[in-house]
Amino acid sequence: MTDRRRFLTGGAAALVAAPPAAKAEPSSLRAAARELALFGLPLIEMAGTRGRAFRNGLVANRFRHVRRLTDARSQTVTQPNNDTLYSTAWLDLSAGPVRITLPRAGGRYVSLALMDMFTNNFAVLHADSAGEAVVIGPRAPDLPRLAA
Repeated sequence: MTDRRRFLTGGAAALVAAPPAAKAEPSSLRAAARELALFGLPLIEMAGTRGRAFRNGLVANRFRHVRRLTDARSQTVTQPNNDTLYSTAWLDLSAGPVRITLPRAGGRYVSLALMDMFTNNFAVLHADSAGEAVVIGPRAPDLPRLAA
């Protein structure tokens, strides 16, 4: 697993190792460093979060449900609502699609945000009755795609 220090060291080494003929101007080095920070930081943070979750017993493709409301002592992840129960799952799509079953919510609001490693929500599922969704990875060429 790549940690933050190795990622940043590797990125910096790649910037410094440019051949002399292709030596970049300081302003372009700053721009490259900025791009590295903007696009690399989410990957580093998500990899760290995933690593901690798995070390703490989370299993891929299984939800971990928090069964108590958050309060001021809860500082592991920013959670904007203290009247909301949260669940987390890391999906492993390397073996194929993963089916998610949304339970009956009994009239309660349920939303399931699906996030990529860059922290972009690529889908948000809402349900007030039971339903299913299938998440398909990018390396499943023979499966139909949903229109965006």
